[in-house]
Amino acid sequence: QRADQNAVEAVSLQLVTGQPVVFRPLGAGDAGILGRYFVGLLDNTTKRFAPHAFDQATADRLCAELEPLQMLRLIGTREADGQEQVIGYFLLCFGVGEGTAQRYQRHGVALDPQTDCEVAPSVADAFQDQGVGTVFMQQLLETARRQGRRRAVLMGGTMATTHARKVIKVRSCRYGTRCNSATHVSPQAC
Repeated sequence: QRADQNAVEAVSLQLVTGQPVVFRPLGAGDAGILGRYFVGLLDNTTKRFAPHAFDQATADRLCAELEPLQMLRLIGTREADGQEQVIGYFLLCFGVGEGTAQRYQRHGVALDPQTDCEVAPSVADAFQDQGVGTVFMQQLLETARRQGRRRAVLMGGTMATTHARKVIKVRSCRYGTRCNSATHVSPQAC
């Protein structure tokens, strides 16, 4: 199944600090702000997120090649000194690659490329450990759910931390709005 970048709209959100942010699809005109985000990341962050290089040339290429849309590329932004600043970058790949499916199968988890997806989250170093990733991941998972996905797994090359689990349930559960879907690690969690 192909992702539909045009079906995803910008969403205004608020961080726990009260700061307004926007979560939106990456656009063709975003190469400059995405490049600044990439080159500003520290090595510790880039080691956890490795689907591609982190330089201006990669930002230019990604923004120029948003088609075909097998993957949604989304950014979390804030206003800083009158300019839009990227503070998070997220990939949402519809379906699951063969290598990923085999890796999870070895651990007893069968993935379905028709209903599961792969995600790769990253947050700017200055915004880590402040709940920023949680705010954006909740919106990313809601986007996946609206596109018919039931579960999400971390894309190969993305390191799981204590906050990013291996399998994330995307649909609603019996706990409703009190449920933190980022903590679900199996289809039986709810």
